Amino acid sequence: GFAFYKLYTWWIGRSTKALHRHAIVAFVFCLLMSYIAEVAFGVADITGAFIAGLIVSNVARSEWLQSKFDTISYMVLSPVFFASIGLNVNIHGMTQTLIIFTIILCVIAVISKIAGCGFGALLCKYTKRESVQIGAGMVCRGEVALIVAQKGISVGLLSEIFFAPVVIMVLVTTLLSPIILKMLFAK
Repeated sequence: GFAFYKLYTWWIGRSTKALHRHAIVAFVFCLLMSYIAEVAFGVADITGAFIAGLIVSNVARSEWLQSKFDTISYMVLSPVFFASIGLNVNIHGMTQTLIIFTIILCVIAVISKIAGCGFGALLCKYTKRESVQIGAGMVCRGEVALIVAQKGISVGLLSEIFFAPVVIMVLVTTLLSPIILKMLFAK
């Protein structure tokens, strides 16, 4: 990462035109760091991508690079990621027990975020109302939960039958979070 930063900073400082190749090189670096994190260190590939993002965010023209990454992400990567998650969900195999488990999982996901983050906010001297609002704002679970579940399945720590409940929980918390926040901020 340090070598890339130095080399990239030197290269971008000498360039005056054709900046598109800078975005391509930064994107390839992110993919390479993802691969290295997964293969060499045995951690989730998002860890390597995150570290690459930290490195790239410190180079000159990082705002320009971010605008290019946003375009790539929204046009290509995010839709492909969520489509691949959707293809892996099998709701036909959900038994009555698994449906009850899914409901309990959703309830616990909401309550644990409100209580846990709300308690942390109370410790930081927020009012009770503000603490509940902060906790409710944290209810939403997103793509990281999906990535962790997928990683758990791939390494054998999570059975595939639990993937659908996790996806449903992510959807429920994502849809429920703005509704709860709207009620809490209605005043």
